[in-house]
Amino acid sequence: MLKLSTVATVLVGPLLDAAGVAVTTAAIGDFNLTKNGTTAALAAGATATHSHNGHYLIAFIAGNVDTLGRLVVSANNAAHAMTAFRFQVAEANVFDALFGGGDLLKVDVTQFGDTAGTFASGIPDAKVASIAANAVNASALATDAVNEIQSGLATTANVAAIATTSVGGTVERSTADTASIRFSWPVSGATITGQVSLNYAAYGAVTGAISSLITESGKYWYTLAFNAADRPASEGTARYKLTDGTYTRYVNLRVEPVTNISTLGGGGGSDSTLMLSTTIATVTSQTVLVLTAGSGDNDVYNDQLVVITDAVTATQKAVVRVLDYVSSSKTLTLASTPGFTVTAGDAISIIAVAVVDLKPINDSLGWILSELVGTISNAGTADEEYTVTLGGVTYTVTHSGLDEDGNRGVSILEIT
Repeated sequence: MLKLSTVATVLVGPLLDAAGVAVTTAAIGDFNLTKNGTTAALAAGATATHSHNGHYLIAFIAGNVDTLGRLVVSANNAAHAMTAFRFQVAEANVFDALFGGGDLLKVDVTQFGDTAGTFASGIPDAKVASIAANAVNASALATDAVNEIQSGLATTANVAAIATTSVGGTVERSTADTASIRFSWPVSGATITGQVSLNYAAYGAVTGAISSLITESGKYWYTLAFNAADRPASEGTARYKLTDGTYTRYVNLRVEPVTNISTLGGGGGSDSTLMLSTTIATVTSQTVLVLTAGSGDNDVYNDQLVVITDAVTATQKAVVRVLDYVSSSKTLTLASTPGFTVTAGDAISIIAVAVVDLKPINDSLGWILSELVGTISNAGTADEEYTVTLGGVTYTVTHSGLDEDGNRGVSILEIT
């Protein structure tokens, strides 16, 4: 490719005589130049210099490459023969953009929709009248925007369709518990009827009474008092379909053997980790409880887990740690407040868990932190205190003085 109207040198050849021998003495007039099919001899101004083995360097002047398109160099002497050499002459912008001339390829917009555009200083000339006619105004927003927003929101019909089916949860009962189940409802004063499927058989009518119980935490609670036909007689599943004509709720009841529920829920199963299963006699506070029954050994329940089950709602449970136990009064002190308000009569089970002694870890961490802030004396008998702050947390380590054997009896770590 050659650059329009720009001097350039090209290599052509080999130029041969009739015997096939390379010609080394040719002049510029021995070559023709053809521009887009029009041929003329190369004239003075351009030069032809033999390079090697019949190949010539043709130095074009600007006038030789002043026409865009095809350019062909061929032999102009009847005694000579040479393969024609073809070139393309391109605009300066195209040549410089393609071959590192520092220019950008010209891609100007001159038409819009096959129609010549109108420009002002290179910027499309926008028609104010057209903009005004198609502007988004308050009226368009009030209609179109609201319609678009509404299309993404639930309609009254959608809400009603969703509200008519609310899926309930699963309730666990033991085979010894035949009283009732409790469930919530979206509205108060509903007349609810029910069907029950026992162990995935066909639905039949519920024979037990369904009645309103209480309103609690913004929910309306109802109770279904079982008859024998409303629940599995032994281990199995009952699925209740409850409806008031507007809302429908499904509640699953899973019935387990009594020992399974007792072990998990604190009802007195045979699990060897179950230390005690009893009830709360009196509530001194939410962390101090007096048991109906308990061990005669002080502190036997310390650091063990307590599972408390609400007497009214068996699915409401709390798990806390025992801080202290006094056998003479059967008083249990909890490490934290349960997740619901416990009352006398609630079931309580104590489960044995492994107790981890954190003192060695505490002592080791204390000595390590002490080394970060200073060397601990090996001679002093007075207490020594070291403080270090790491990541915004302050660690204070206190070591007791050396005893008569040269040992420190106590290391205390405080984190603030």
